[in-house]
Amino acid sequence: MKNMFIQFHSLTPFGPSLLNRDDFGRAKAISLGGVLRTRVSSQCLKYHWRHADGPNTLQDLGEDMGSVRTRNLVTELLIPELAEDFPADVLEVTGKIMNEAVYGQGETKKSTAKKSDDDEEKEAAETKRTMLLFGMKEIAYLKERVREAAIRVSDMKTEAGIDKIDGHTKYDGELLKHPNAKYTAKQKEKGIKLIDVAKKVIAKDEQDNFKAMREKATLAGGIPGALFGRMVTGDRNADIDGAVSVAHSVTVHESEAEIDPFTAVDDLVENGSGHMGETEVNTSLFYGYTVLNIRDLLNNLGGDKELAAKIARTFVYMIAEPRMTGKTGSTAPYTRASSIVVSAGDRAPMSYVEAFRKPTGSETEEALEAMSEFATVIDHNYGIEEDRRYMLATSRVLEDLPFGNQSTVAELADWVEETVKEAADALA
Repeated sequence: MKNMFIQFHSLTPFGPSLLNRDDFGRAKAISLGGVLRTRVSSQCLKYHWRHADGPNTLQDLGEDMGSVRTRNLVTELLIPELAEDFPADVLEVTGKIMNEAVYGQGETKKSTAKKSDDDEEKEAAETKRTMLLFGMKEIAYLKERVREAAIRVSDMKTEAGIDKIDGHTKYDGELLKHPNAKYTAKQKEKGIKLIDVAKKVIAKDEQDNFKAMREKATLAGGIPGALFGRMVTGDRNADIDGAVSVAHSVTVHESEAEIDPFTAVDDLVENGSGHMGETEVNTSLFYGYTVLNIRDLLNNLGGDKELAAKIARTFVYMIAEPRMTGKTGSTAPYTRASSIVVSAGDRAPMSYVEAFRKPTGSETEEALEAMSEFATVIDHNYGIEEDRRYMLATSRVLEDLPFGNQSTVAELADWVEETVKEAADALA
């Protein structure tokens, strides 16, 4: 068996809610079969899977398995931890050179954007650093390297014999003998800036150290990196090909949206309201589709089949128990999947979204019957033989479904876990 896929098809009902908004604050939507459908983007789904906590989540697999996605790892997380050990000028220089080592770009460009009261938005507009995903092992390693870099900068300050480093501080110490400190005689005569030497020597050393660590480490990008991948500009060896493919979820029926006017009542005013507005809410039955490539997952986990099996098991629960966070206070969008179909096989994966090109009603049984008819036709014409199980959390019994044995969520999770272990043994 050269390749193995676990495919998850789900039907998930939501009451009035607003799960995923576009840039106008409306529910994301897309046309399918000439009919507008409500949509939840794959990015939204993956974000909630990465950040959900509690039992049967990725966070539950271990603290060192997580990750942080940011363009400010050095300045917001690593440098502040050294505030009591080094003076501010040393940490400022260390932050600049470590940003260069980690991101490949340490400085920020001047913003051409209009002035904004939103400091966070302004910083995002000004920066030219790429947002990257860091695994906890990488973060732990970088904590050590940032401290070491601060020590080297502090030593440079001592050699320079100054009280405070600024942009004009000159340096003529031992690091000028470093192979990366290449300057002409004219430059040396004019005087070399300390910050420039630190960038050429310390930043380059730490960049090489970080690359070497990434090449040797297992799970450098954490479980989210192993699952969803990452791209690191300037270091192709740090790229990770994701083992999971996630489709945008769409409603099986035509979008059922309504504008919901609301008011905020001023308790101290007898008539009228303090604020009036409107939002959009939908009632939905979503079809979701996710594919787990076992071979790629094992590669990203360094061949750890036990961890791969636990991750696959966790996926069953994450799909069965969505933890959406949009408008929770006003819509309480807490639900469970009403049906899940899971298949295992080595044929190319295939979504069942085509079963809903002609919209069905909003009942789970009707949607599952449409999936059943579509799967039966595809299986017959393409000779597909997959091992399947399904869960149906409704009172109505459906006969002759091509989805194998009906199971509970726990039974699905057990079966998926064992299936991944067997596939791992076959791929070994």
